[in-house]
Amino acid sequence: MKTSRLRIVGAVLGAATLLFPTAGSPQASTEPERYAMMYVEAVQRRDYDAMAALTYQDDLRQLREAVRRIIASDTEGEWVATLEVADSAEFLGLSAPDVYVRFLRSTMPGPEADEFFGSMTVAMIGRLLSPDPGVVVVRYEMSVDLEDAPPPMEGSVRMKQHGDAWRVLLDTGVLDWLEALAAQA
Repeated sequence: MKTSRLRIVGAVLGAATLLFPTAGSPQASTEPERYAMMYVEAVQRRDYDAMAALTYQDDLRQLREAVRRIIASDTEGEWVATLEVADSAEFLGLSAPDVYVRFLRSTMPGPEADEFFGSMTVAMIGRLLSPDPGVVVVRYEMSVDLEDAPPPMEGSVRMKQHGDAWRVLLDTGVLDWLEALAAQA
């Protein structure tokens, strides 16, 4: 009986933290949603430079470092070709945002992607509690207005404040995949 009361009180306090953020906390501002929407709009336009500018720089550096290790052991030149660089020396001259832009170009090519991303409708619908201090998880609903399109779906984007602005944190699945490839190299 006492345990169930503690769980109820804990649930109420947890919900209150989510629903009523304190002033000055990252959750109190609507800025994360605004920056998340700016990122989504850049995705819709396939504006890779804007996407890189709206991405957390530490994540871009981590992505670049993982790709650098992959390229260093890529004997067939697959990654060099994918990123449209002549060789590993040219890659080393690229900034972390440049690597991300080239990575995005290689993973989102063609008119089909233009049509898909151009027909996307996204609405920010709330937040989820993040276990990481200083990180806000913004929920969104996405639909695509195309024949044979998947049904509307929900997703989330993790945001972290950087100076006066909010930045998108890269999906940990992508970073983990690149780190696993780099470890195999």
